[in-house]
This record gives sequence, C-alpha cells and structure tokens, in this order.
Amino acid sequence: MKKTYILAGALFLTLSFTACKEDFLDKAPLDELSDQTFWKSEKDAQMALNSCYRNGLYGFWEVLYLDAMADNAYSQFAWDGFQKLGNGTMDAGYVDQNNFFTFKDIRSCNEFLAGVEKIQFADPAKKEAMKAEARFIRAMAYFYKVQFFGDVPLMTTPLSLQESNIPRTPKAEVVKFILDELGAIANALPNKASSSGKVSKAAVLALKARVELSEGKFAEAAASSQQVISMGNYNLFPNYESMFWMANQGNNEVIFDRQYMANAGDNTMWDMGAHLPNSEGGWSSIDPTQSLVDEYECTDGKVKELSSLYNPQNPYVNRDPRMSATIIYPGADWRGSLFNSLDKNSADYYNNSDNASETGYNLRKYMDPAATGDDVWNWGTNAILIRYAEVLLTYAEAKIEQNQIDASVYNAIDAVRQRAGMPVVDRTVYSNQDKLRELIRRERRVEFAMEGFRWFDLKRWNQLEKIGTPVYGVRDGVVNADGSVTLSGSNRLVEERIFATKNYLLPIPQAAIDISKGVLKQNKDY
Repeated sequence: MKKTYILAGALFLTLSFTACKEDFLDKAPLDELSDQTFWKSEKDAQMALNSCYRNGLYGFWEVLYLDAMADNAYSQFAWDGFQKLGNGTMDAGYVDQNNFFTFKDIRSCNEFLAGVEKIQFADPAKKEAMKAEARFIRAMAYFYKVQFFGDVPLMTTPLSLQESNIPRTPKAEVVKFILDELGAIANALPNKASSSGKVSKAAVLALKARVELSEGKFAEAAASSQQVISMGNYNLFPNYESMFWMANQGNNEVIFDRQYMANAGDNTMWDMGAHLPNSEGGWSSIDPTQSLVDEYECTDGKVKELSSLYNPQNPYVNRDPRMSATIIYPGADWRGSLFNSLDKNSADYYNNSDNASETGYNLRKYMDPAATGDDVWNWGTNAILIRYAEVLLTYAEAKIEQNQIDASVYNAIDAVRQRAGMPVVDRTVYSNQDKLRELIRRERRVEFAMEGFRWFDLKRWNQLEKIGTPVYGVRDGVVNADGSVTLSGSNRLVEERIFATKNYLLPIPQAAIDISKGVLKQNKDY
C-alpha cells in the first residue's frame, strides 16, 4: 500500500507533465490537461504530489553509480554515462543522459505548489503538509544541481514558454533558498512519517544538516543533526548488511527513501541484475576499486598499515565487517559458493567476459540474497536516500570542524562503528582535531560506500583531486578451498584518470546552452 503513490504519479506524469524534449527546462506541452481541467479535488492534489516524488527524487541509478564519479568505483560501460565523469574526460558536448541538468523535477514541484492553491481542503494542515513535501523535494533537487554545476537557474513558480529561458542564479542565492525552504517547512510535517518514503520533519532537518555541512556552516549542521537525534524516533539497525535488503526496508534507521515495487515496470529496482557477478548473469556495471578495499580498517580498529592482523598475501581476513557486507571479493562466500575472480577459468575472471568485473570486485551492498533468477531484474528494494547513521556522522564531523571535541562526538562515531562490529574509537590515538578529522573521513567512506556520498564528500573536503589517481583492481593469485587467498605480484591497473580544477563542477551541456540561445553560460575552462 505504501507504494501506491508512485504508481499513481506515472499516470499524472503522462497526462500533465510530459517534457518537451527540445527545451532544457522541460516545459509542459500546451495541449495537455490544464489548470482548469485538473485541479479540482484533494485526490487530484495527491496525484500531482505523487508526480513530484516520481520526478524529483534520485533512485538506485544515482545512488549506486554516483560513487563511480569518485575513487570508490569504476564504471566499466561508457554508455551508462558515468565513466567520463569518473576519469576526468567529460566535456560540454556530452549527452546528459543522467538528467543532472534537466528541470522536470523542479517544474513538477512548481506546478504542484501553484495548482494546489486552487483546491479547498477539509483540513488546511493537510494541505500545508503536502506543500511542505513538494518544497522538500524541490530543495533536495536543487541541492544536487548546485553541487554539480554551481550556479543554476532558480525557478520557484511555473514559467510560460516566453519566460523559460532564464540565466543561472548565483550558487549562494540558491543555497540560501534551499536552507530557507527547509527551515520554513519543518514544523508542517510529523517528526516521523507513516512511511519511510514520505517526507518527515526528520528528513527535512537531516537534509538541512547535509546542506549546512557542505557549505561549512558547522554550528548549524550540528544543531540540525542534534534536533533529529533528540527526537528519539530513529536508531541504527542492528545488522549492517541486511539493512539494505527488501525484507528490512523501511526499518528504523531509514529516514527517507525512494520506493520501488517488484515487477512494476520502470518502477522496479532492476539494478540488482546490472551489478551482480557475471557468473550469475549479471553485468558487473560498477566495480569497487582497490582504493576502497584498502580503506577498511582491521578488526582491531587500526588501519591496515599499522595492524598486526593484516596479511598482504591474504588481505581480506580480519577486516572491518562492512567490507564483506559491501564488496564481493576473491574468496568471499557469496550465495553458498566462493567468489573467484582470480582463476582464469572462472566466469568472473576479469578478462573472460565483458560482464565480469574489471577490478575483480563486485558490489554486495543492496544485492539481496533472497532475489534469484528473474527476480534480480524485477526486485522491489527501496533506495535509501537518508538514514540515521548519516545524522550521527554529520553531527560528529560538524563538532570536530568546530574543534568542539567532547564525549558526544566519540559516542556518535562509536555507535556507528559498534553496530558494524568494530571497536570503539581509540581515544589515545584520535585525541585531537586533525586525527579525528582523519577518522571521520575514513568512517564516512566505509559506512556509506556505494551509496552515492563519496564525490560530494571529497568536494567539500577540497580533495576531489583524489579521483585523478589511477584505478587498480585485484592482484594475481589463487582462491584456496577454505576461502583464503594467496596473492602475488602487483594490483592490476584498470584505468588511468586525470583531474583538473575545473572538475569541481560539471560542464553545462552544450545542448542546453544552444537551446537557451546563449542565455546560459558555460562553467569555467570547459
């Protein structure tokens, strides 16, 4: 029942908000349902709001592929649209197949906010809550746009054809708009929604904290995070790996997600099949990197370079359990068999098939073992967009950046680590701002690996240059009968990458500039 609103949105999208392909702002056609024929009842309003959810939220495609823009993953198929974003060769001539610079999401929300005012609600508070949901979705969409492009056209009302070619608004103004909107709508929503797929006050405050952290507003980010923590409505799910499975979707860690439904056409989470190993008929579309594997601590809480538990010839044992919950590595027990990307006779050997992982590692997170056969292309797992662990680590990072290091900082990090089966933070080692900054950045990388955070984190840490380093995969070796490995030689080079300062922003698609007749201006150096 909780997914009905997404399916209903498909009808409204078809009837009313179909985009003109030649217009970068995706203006609605003039020969479809009009304001006079549609906006009549609360049911109409709900249908229109459903369209906002459908058009305005990132889903599995973005959640999984965004890490291929950074050093966590390699996108092996150029046609997926992320390979050039990761290796630094993207230019203005690209086709925006991932819809980063389209405005269908914004337009759907603006149309709703204008149209809903024509409807009389029996309960005015319900109307205000629905408006708050649309404003949240619009704010989230704008957050991603300013992160990718900097200045973007800011539109808060529906635009006519004559009004639509507008210039880019300075990023600072758009960010202020986002934060003002989130601050204004929080109290119109319940602390916790009836479904993790609906906007709540907690989701608003968590997104607000994310934006504030990205803008260096550390005191504000800590305060917004603390508000969510103080609500007491959320906690960490006890099992890190199964938290992402369909059986546990909507659990008490999930603050907000994009919902999917099994066997529901384009609203099905088909990405599982795209990322499973070749031996299971999967495509290995995005492959975890050696750099990500190396980031996981050993089970004693020490980085591998300092731990006596680390064995470079058998490097996958005695590691942070989040590694085995996120990555299928050589020798891993996967669906009752040992994954083997080292044997040249294996279907998963990197050189045996176009659909075998180029790094020798496959994605495990979100790969639900309950899905088999055709299910892997028609699964219904939801894409988690905001979860409680982010709130805790945002709070800790914001306090660290202010050098306000107290027990609450350690407690927040410890909670996330202990849930995963890792020891608490060693207070003697991580005793000052510099060391805690090092820790929190590593903690965010391993906790949120393959969830679409990494590029944005590196950007705000001014460390995007890291994505310009080469991508490496597994070393040669053998998988032994007990699942251990014996490795030799060096890690195989998968991809050379380049990086330039201009890559802190993506290029505006040249097609959008052309359609705007030069009103839109290109980002520097593209």
